[in-house]
Amino acid sequence: MNEKLKKQSIKRIAKELFFISLGCAIYSFALLHFNVPNQLAEGGGTGIALFLLYAFGLPVSMGTLLVNIPLLILGYKMLDKKTMIYTIYGILMLTFWIKIFETYHVVIDIGGDRLLASVFGGIIAGIGLGMVFVFGGTTGGVDIIAKIVHVYFGFSIGRIIQVLDGFILLLSFMVLKSFPAILYTLIYIYICTKIIDYLIEGGIPGKAVMIMSPKIEEITQKVSDDMGRGLTFIK
Repeated sequence: MNEKLKKQSIKRIAKELFFISLGCAIYSFALLHFNVPNQLAEGGGTGIALFLLYAFGLPVSMGTLLVNIPLLILGYKMLDKKTMIYTIYGILMLTFWIKIFETYHVVIDIGGDRLLASVFGGIIAGIGLGMVFVFGGTTGGVDIIAKIVHVYFGFSIGRIIQVLDGFILLLSFMVLKSFPAILYTLIYIYICTKIIDYLIEGGIPGKAVMIMSPKIEEITQKVSDDMGRGLTFIK
């Protein structure tokens, strides 16, 4: 039985690592094919890496590693072992895929339309990041901070990232000096974080209500007939 559980655990870990890598690939694709060509900014650690690209010409892959070193130190002290290992793996995969797309770039002609870039870039990036989060990883950067806050306080990961992104966008604005670029970036970030929340929390919100009453039969009948909802009775 232990051997069977061990095999199941290995399969589960392999599945999680595969999808974290796939999520990093999807996100990196969006970053290098929609953000960079259209001079769109980004939030998080990757946003800082883009700032370094726009300001000093430092490759995004190199900037990603430099940004994540101090944040990994923070995460090491606050995250559990599995999350930390998955985060390191996510950072390595993100850097790897960014380097791949920096080297082997596919030209996507959208006619220089930044609105299209922000919308489709946000959708694709959100799917990639959401996939990483769903399977227990992060891509480093402020994702580490978002993960920590989510674990300890329960706030939405997407909402935390939105707040942190605001500060990083100020840095990008100082370099790009373009209101349109920042406004399109906000559209990109909004769509991206909505996709992340949709994948993590599900698309259909639900609420539970606890009713304390001795009139179980009457309440059950009323809720069933008028609302079409089921109930769970706890004595």
